[in-house]
Amino acid sequence: MSRYGGAGMARHSIACGIAAVVWILFHKITRLWWTYDDAYLIHLSVVHPALDHFFGGALWRSMPQQLYTPLLTASYDAELSLFGLDAAKFYAVHLIELMLAAVAIFAAMRMWLDDVRASFGTLLFILGAPVVNVATELMLMHYIESIILGAIAVMLFRREWWVLSAIAYLAAMMAKEVAVPLIAILLLLPRARWRQVIPHAIALVVYIALRWSALGTPVGGYGWVITASDVPRLLLLTPLRVFEAFLGPNEIEGGILLLLSAIVIIARWRWQYAVALALSIAPILPVAKQMQTRYALVAWLCWCVLAAISLQGKRVWFVWVIALAIYIPAWQHEYNAARRMSLEARAYFDLGENDLLGKPTIPPATMTELRWLKEDYTHRTRGTGWFYDDVYLCDTPLGTRRVFEYGEKQRAVIQSTPNVSAFCKSIRNDVPLTVTFRYRGDALSWDLGPYDDGKYTVVIADGLQAFAVPRREVFRMRGVDKLPVRVRYDSPSGWTTYSPPLVLDLSRESQLTWHR
Repeated sequence: MSRYGGAGMARHSIACGIAAVVWILFHKITRLWWTYDDAYLIHLSVVHPALDHFFGGALWRSMPQQLYTPLLTASYDAELSLFGLDAAKFYAVHLIELMLAAVAIFAAMRMWLDDVRASFGTLLFILGAPVVNVATELMLMHYIESIILGAIAVMLFRREWWVLSAIAYLAAMMAKEVAVPLIAILLLLPRARWRQVIPHAIALVVYIALRWSALGTPVGGYGWVITASDVPRLLLLTPLRVFEAFLGPNEIEGGILLLLSAIVIIARWRWQYAVALALSIAPILPVAKQMQTRYALVAWLCWCVLAAISLQGKRVWFVWVIALAIYIPAWQHEYNAARRMSLEARAYFDLGENDLLGKPTIPPATMTELRWLKEDYTHRTRGTGWFYDDVYLCDTPLGTRRVFEYGEKQRAVIQSTPNVSAFCKSIRNDVPLTVTFRYRGDALSWDLGPYDDGKYTVVIADGLQAFAVPRREVFRMRGVDKLPVRVRYDSPSGWTTYSPPLVLDLSRESQLTWHR
């Protein structure tokens, strides 16, 4: 066998081994069911024709957030056509995509690095807290697709197939906008020239045009509004929050791993490293007001690549020990959260018309989509209710209705007997509470008080939805004319108070103030 053939076989064996590691670590996700935005994305797939995923302004402008991720909705549409409502098969595809992403990352790094360093960077990436988070949430498949397509774009660029690389780059952006800075990353590669990224510049213009056409704006983000006064604070805090996301729930081991990898990177520091990290963090800024672990995924990939490039020597076993110490609690936390949500969603599908699902971890906005999936799409029993705040029980007599909640000890959804009278009588109506809402343009701002500590919750429709919120903030609201709300405050001392039911008029610019 030739030396080249032996090296090729070794690389293929390593790639297969990396794929096997991903399967071993994450195969349990195929036991999960619909969680988070799955029902909403299925709904979009059902009611919109295929071309709307890419060119349908009505689809994207109907969303409360200004997002344009056509490969995400197209993926749900395609899998729904192939598998129907078989969640296990959706998760099987998700697992395969995770395996492909890991192999693609290894293959891309292997074009510049040896097997040891390329596999080191890939395995370090796989064990990171952001990857664990993405692995358990089906709705985050577009992050994985973007990484696969971005890695392909890098490999094609290395092969000097500029046009094909640009097409892969465009597809990566259509999956998730985190791929936009890749054009600048390509220029940081050895011997890269401006003329080589001309096709990528054209692809970027095409993407901006498509996004602008779909959204009516070239930029976008989630609901939190970022004002000019927020920018300096976010520029300072966002990198810190990204590194905090790297740590995972086991902060001591996470800190040790981050410190060791930082020492490796700093020892061979180049100015390009700082630019690459800045570019990987930049797409987070429009959504940085509410940092989520998944936002740090691309920055974590960049960090792992830099660690692989900077690695000296082959004795890296201690890094795997520390990385596993991070992975295990991170995986347990994320999987348990996803499992609970799956059990609650399945229970809701099986409950009868006289039943209530109490305080689920399913996001409040998702419950209406889950109801659509149950009642309108699969034609199951209608009338099953839910609530997110116990004040619902104070205002709505249960009568013969049964309440079901997740039991931590049983790790299952069970029938419960809430002590409605005790809770309702415990509500304090003799303590101060101030509420101010202002609606300008499409921005809803609030100022709650007078307490700086404790927890504020905006309760909608007497408990049908509830959102923990900062004391002061601004959120973008669209498509709502009237919003029935209460404000709940939980004191660190243990007592709870509510405002009376209030109605926000969002059909025009308005202000609502109440105080006790």
